[in-house]
Amino acid sequence: MILETLALELQDFNYNFQEFTETVQYPYIVSEIFETYTFEDNLTKGQIILTLFTRGKQSELVDLKNDLKRIFTDYRRLDNGETLFITYDNSQAVPTGDLELKRQDCYFSFIYSKYEI
Repeated sequence: MILETLALELQDFNYNFQEFTETVQYPYIVSEIFETYTFEDNLTKGQIILTLFTRGKQSELVDLKNDLKRIFTDYRRLDNGETLFITYDNSQAVPTGDLELKRQDCYFSFIYSKYEI
């Protein structure tokens, strides 16, 4: 459900899971998902990292980050009895070693349940 949600909500962006496998068009987004803990009640907690890249201005990434914050601030999805919550945590600029390539990592927390909560 998490991957499907990301694909659905990011369909208007240049987005791929883990690596960009298409012809690169900037800015683009890749994601990683880390499950950190599954509780006895089948709640799974974790983190989503959306990594943003551009060869334009840093402000492009700030605008993109703000778009993602709007999408995923207190996000909730119910589908076939499953529940997913996503919240924005923080972000940081990351040096790339390439003066033209800019990178921003955006961190989101999630809670997933196989049951409606």
